[in-house]
Amino acid sequence: MIDKIGARIVIFAGFALMFAGYVTFSLIDPNYYSQVLIACLLLGSGFGIIAGPVVMLGAADFTGELLTASQSVIGVFRQIGSVLAVAIFVSSLSGNLVTAQTRIINNSNQYIAQTNLPNSTKAKVRQQVESKAHQGSNKSATKQTGISTNQKDQIIESQYHKIISSQNHQLSSVMKAKIHAQVTDTVSHEFNRQNNIVHRIIRHVKLTSKHELTHAFIRPYQIAVPFVGLSSLVSLLFYKRKSR
Repeated sequence: MIDKIGARIVIFAGFALMFAGYVTFSLIDPNYYSQVLIACLLLGSGFGIIAGPVVMLGAADFTGELLTASQSVIGVFRQIGSVLAVAIFVSSLSGNLVTAQTRIINNSNQYIAQTNLPNSTKAKVRQQVESKAHQGSNKSATKQTGISTNQKDQIIESQYHKIISSQNHQLSSVMKAKIHAQVTDTVSHEFNRQNNIVHRIIRHVKLTSKHELTHAFIRPYQIAVPFVGLSSLVSLLFYKRKSR
């Protein structure tokens, strides 16, 4: 291929595909595997085009012992570059994830503070959101907060007996049933109100988590885009195809 179209075009084509891959990674939604597949194909194709020819071109002008030495030097630099690339990417991704966790917690706490839940319920929701954020999961967040059915029944009975015991005279069974129905209706209304608010908080936390974690993943690729674009200028160092 190099003999037919020249090293400059081959190397530039490889960097162009890699550039397209990084741009795609910086724009996609990682939750869609088809988009991730396209980005990986572009990036892998570009790297595959460059990897072989670069080694050959780096040693093309040497012979004998110098050829062996040049291949060793190229291999060393290749390994150093691979290690540095992985280290930089992983450290950048780790830092972005920590930032995302902090933003998820802060955003969720602000949203929770604006609701009219009781302070005890707000504290439970905050605790579960922070726990899920540090675990790196947004599934089933705040699942056990709010008022459970057992708690609702206990509150109904507690409120009912409290009202009955406060009466100075004996109540008829009809009046007791009426009081119990009123207490049940009041507690059930509060039960539904609080759990509806908690469900809205769950949806908000999930959407916020998805947005922040997606941004944390694609941010390293966004930063790398201009560097990959500038790296394509390396192709200018190689010779053009000689016309016959």
